[in-house]
Amino acid sequence: MRPLPGGDLNEIPLNETDKRVAAALMRVNHAGEICAQSALYHGQALTARNPEVRRSLEHAGMQEN
Repeated sequence: MRPLPGGDLNEIPLNETDKRVAAALMRVNHAGEICAQSALYHGQALTARNPEVRRSLEHAGMQEN
C-alpha cells in the first residue's frame, strides 16, 4: 500500500462559485476522456486484422460509451 501523494497537504477552502467551476471542469474532462477512449478503440478496431480482436475492440468502445 502506497501513501496518497499530497495526503499531508491541507485542502484549500473553496467558495460556492469555485466549487461549481471545479465540478464543471471535471465533467468536461471526464466527457473528453470517454470520447477519446471510445475513438481510440474504434480506430484500433478499424485497423485490426484479426476479426476476434476487432470485435473485442468494438465491444470495449461501446462499453466506454
